[in-house]
Amino acid sequence: MIENKVLDSLITWASQRNIPESIKRFSYTFSELGLPRDKSKLNSLQALNLAEMEISELPDELFELKNLKYLGLSNNNLTKLPNGIEKLSNLEYLDLGDNSLTELPEGIIELKKLKILSISGNNFSHIENINAKLQNLDISNNNFTKVPSCLFDIKNLKTLYIGENGFDGFPLEVTQIETLVELDFNYHNFVELPQEICNLKNLKVLHLGNGKLKIIPKEISELVKLEDINIEYNELELLPKEISMLQRLKYLFLPGNRLETLPKELNKLKKLSECYVEDNPIKFLPKECQEMVEDDIIIGIQKEINYI
Repeated sequence: MIENKVLDSLITWASQRNIPESIKRFSYTFSELGLPRDKSKLNSLQALNLAEMEISELPDELFELKNLKYLGLSNNNLTKLPNGIEKLSNLEYLDLGDNSLTELPEGIIELKKLKILSISGNNFSHIENINAKLQNLDISNNNFTKVPSCLFDIKNLKTLYIGENGFDGFPLEVTQIETLVELDFNYHNFVELPQEICNLKNLKVLHLGNGKLKIIPKEISELVKLEDINIEYNELELLPKEISMLQRLKYLFLPGNRLETLPKELNKLKKLSECYVEDNPIKFLPKECQEMVEDDIIIGIQKEINYI
């Protein structure tokens, strides 16, 4: 049980800042925003979402809520986290997105159950203290110019959001994280995907939207587990025919590129259900793709297109 004076102090802090007791927000993963005033609820609280509350500092008492599994602090005005976060020993999901943070507290490495961490939309240029058991990490929209070395200590990282940073090209170090199932590198500046991408044999999702990508290597065919590829709004002029080797591919997003046609081998992708090609200067299609257009698998083709 948490001491009454600790709970009283936490409730006072919330009341002084007009933090609501409960607001239903179904757009969030955890839909109930606010901090309960009922002490029995606070004692057993497992999910606390304080997003968009204009919070600039956190009370030490918050870290006495030791049953918390989820703590959402996104879209606030935080510049620093106080020491003591290591007390949240049951925490599995920590969302610090869209604040003004530049560093993580040392205690975060002690959160042995932490699986999901988002620091997206902050001012980080490096991180050092991170849990080796993380499975999902979002460091997008920060000031990273190099891949943090601590990522290579994570033994089972499944999902990595890394786009909208200051990387000069595609950082090859990412291709060493062979446990990745999902790689999100939207908003980038590289023109070529390296051949080493084929090292990521477990990838199911690859998102590379909104960049300058011109070349996809034929080695992408080795990523046979891929189900979802998004390369929208890049500068792609050619889709390699080797993409037909991705027999598990279901979704292919290609809007806003410079494609003038598609490879005839695309019709070999029997599980492909959606292929979006809007805003491309497509002049003709191979006749092998005609049925895919008629079946609304290839979407965004003008009716008067020629088949050759």
